[in-house]
Amino acid sequence: DDPAFIDLILQETGSTKVNYIGYSMGTTQMFYGLSQIEKTYHANHMNKFIALAPCIYFEPTRYDEYVEGYDEIRKLGINVIGGPNWQSHVDTICATMSEKWCQSAKYNLHTEPQPLKSREWYTQITVSDQFQEY
Repeated sequence: DDPAFIDLILQETGSTKVNYIGYSMGTTQMFYGLSQIEKTYHANHMNKFIALAPCIYFEPTRYDEYVEGYDEIRKLGINVIGGPNWQSHVDTICATMSEKWCQSAKYNLHTEPQPLKSREWYTQITVSDQFQEY
């Protein structure tokens, strides 16, 4: 995604490089891009990268915790954490999953909705200790 919109900005402005300001998920996109194509793309097209509210750190997570958590949530048919039906999803999670995941679900009653796929991706990054494609 980043190279596509950077190319468009350069084309429209006639500039040779951009300054990138990412917020939250936008920082994650750039961290991923820098880990994959920094020398072949970003070094030639970007001056600076400013990361506001980066969201790339998770507590150490093991693969079995990932499978017992987000994989099970997906099997329950839940695709958005904190979405419009979250209270009923919390009830389902608490009835079928461990106390740890029940408490986590309750905590997310007052957070912004986030796609489960994003959470899974962040957990995959944490488990593998490197940025990667979903």
